[in-house]
Amino acid sequence: WAVEISKRLGLRNVVHTDTVRNTIRTHNKNDKQSIIHFSSYNCWSKYSKNFTTTSLIKGLKEQSKLMLPYIENIIDEANNNGSFTVIEGIHLIPSILKTNKYKSTFFVKYHLHVDKEKIIKERMIKRTMTNYLNRSPEKYDPQIRQFDTIRNFLKKEALKDQNIKIIENNSAGNTLNIMFDKLFSDISNINS
Repeated sequence: WAVEISKRLGLRNVVHTDTVRNTIRTHNKNDKQSIIHFSSYNCWSKYSKNFTTTSLIKGLKEQSKLMLPYIENIIDEANNNGSFTVIEGIHLIPSILKTNKYKSTFFVKYHLHVDKEKIIKERMIKRTMTNYLNRSPEKYDPQIRQFDTIRNFLKKEALKDQNIKIIENNSAGNTLNIMFDKLFSDISNINS
């Protein structure tokens, strides 16, 4: 969605938190036990021998905290250069990334959520078909519980922030319309 919004608005800067994490990994090669080297849906294994919701959320939060200075640097650079930048990813946890400290920066915050199991599975299969890593659906299938845990945790986090628009992402066209409605509404509120 970040790329689609950027294309429609003519914005050049799109940053995915997975890319930030991979960049950090390359600079942190010697410490393979660092949580940054774990996949987001598998980071529970840093803290527990068996999957638990608590250990997964702890791992995701720790990854996000490690990434925070890099994300903040991206925001500062965009702000200092007067450029529009779209940042997206599961590591943008509202309780960790405090956007209210940026007084002159304009944020439009969305949380895209899917509740329908059938749509989730269809999108996972589609993602594996278009994924440059050539990951098969079989790789993701055993992780469905972890994906659900992260998905529900992020929705709960989004509900705590009144500035985040939660969008039930069941239809591509409808999702984009809602995103643009929020964007234009937020821009209108600045000018009034």
